[in-house]
Order: sequence, then structure tokens, then C-alpha cells
Amino acid sequence: MCVSSGTFHSQLLVSIREWQAWRFTNVVLGLLVVGWALVSSQASVSLGQIVLSVLILGCGVVARYAFWLILATTSFWVIQIESLINLFEGMFAVGSWPTSIYPGWLRALLTFLVPVAFAVTVPAEALTVRLNSSTLALAVGVSFTLFLLERLLWRWGVRRYSGAGA
Repeated sequence: MCVSSGTFHSQLLVSIREWQAWRFTNVVLGLLVVGWALVSSQASVSLGQIVLSVLILGCGVVARYAFWLILATTSFWVIQIESLINLFEGMFAVGSWPTSIYPGWLRALLTFLVPVAFAVTVPAEALTVRLNSSTLALAVGVSFTLFLLERLLWRWGVRRYSGAGA
């Protein structure tokens, strides 16, 4: 990745242009809920489980960011993408629940089409020792692939963008 090319800087500016620090309260509340659930269920969690869960959560963050940026990149070619972004946010709201509560077709959609499961369910599975190695490999592979795809798409879009007035 060539940082000096300018595409990384433009991507960073687009990514943080509407930075909202107060959203970190959701992270703190989420950590408190997870901590409370672990304490109240008297679960024994090893340091390895915590580290794996945090790493997989990082993969989920990368997957969610990459997927969001892929959608945002379509604005190079499509003028009105707000409804697409709203649909994406709605899918992630659905994904705030464990995917196991949904029927098989919706579970597959939330896992493979929109990578919600990798952002929410898989880190929880890692913490509760229900994560198998194939799901772990798939989560890492999906986040890595989405990240590479969004970088390529962003660079391609920036090179071919001719301006809003064109």
C-alpha cells in the first residue's frame, strides 16, 4: 500500500469526516454488558479466549469498515446512495443479535453477503469457546478479502473520478 499516492489520504478523510466520539459509549456499554454476562454466568474465560475474541472483533471491525467503504465508493458512479447506506446500517442493526436466532437463509445472508456475523457473532463464539477453526479462518479470510477489495475499488474509483460537475 502506497501511502504517499494520495488515495490513502483521501480514503482516510472520507472515513473520518463524520467522526463522532460519543459513539465510543456504545463500545464501553458493550464491554460492560459482556463483562456482566460473564460474571453473572460464572463463566471461566482464559486469557487466550479473550485475546482471540479481541482479534476476531478486530477482523469484524475491518470487515464492517471495508464493506461500508465499498458501498460509499459507489458514490463515484451513483449520485444517490443514502438509501443503500441506510439499508447497510439496518442490516447491521439486525446483526446485533446472534445470527443463530435467524432462519438459515437469513443467517447465510448475514454471514456471507453482509459480513454481520464476523463483526458480532464470531467474536462472541471465540469468547465462549464455541468457535471452530474453519469459522476462524473464514472470518480472517473475509475481513482480509474485503479490505483488499475496498482498497482496490477505492484506488480505481479515485483514478477514474472526473469530478461532480463532469
